[in-house]
Amino acid sequence: MNILFIEDHVLVRESIVYVLKKLYEDIFVIETSSIPEALQLIPNMKSLDMVLLDIALPGVDGLTALPDLRKELGALTPIVVLTGSDDSDILRKAKERGATDCIHKNCNRNELVNRLRFIIDTTSEQAPRDTDNLSHESLTLREKEVLQLIARGDQDKVIAFKLGITIGTTKNHIGKILLKLNATNRMCAVLKAIELRIIPPLE
Repeated sequence: MNILFIEDHVLVRESIVYVLKKLYEDIFVIETSSIPEALQLIPNMKSLDMVLLDIALPGVDGLTALPDLRKELGALTPIVVLTGSDDSDILRKAKERGATDCIHKNCNRNELVNRLRFIIDTTSEQAPRDTDNLSHESLTLREKEVLQLIARGDQDKVIAFKLGITIGTTKNHIGKILLKLNATNRMCAVLKAIELRIIPPLE
């Protein structure tokens, strides 16, 4: 999972990157302190799963940069705005300009983790996909294994235990499965996978 983090305060970056790496074990965070640098980096990145954007940046601020970032990233990549301001109008302005969500920097660690996990895992529900041309190769071997265990009724903890992975990684796989199958929930994903013969029918 690749995340671009645009934040000019090193301490804030280090703290949130630490939290992110606890959230997903396979996470890679690209750090930058300004909008111009970020806009130079984005075209060279093969894939981005999320952008974390500070509002109060030197030079071009986050709100001003949002339309340009959204244009570069396309409609699907989540942009999460971070702010230390108590201005209740910031969320509205940010969403009008292309942000997915807005998180206050004063939130506690658990709230930050839960909000980011929710955004990452549910972005797939908003992504239109053409599943008519979906093939077995569209899902990785690991994703197929996770999907088969979901079909058997296993919960996240059980799936993680059986496959020898963390719960965070399990949730990451599930989010990608939902995205690829354009499914709004697990059962929908299982039914589509059976219809497309990605996994065998339920016994």
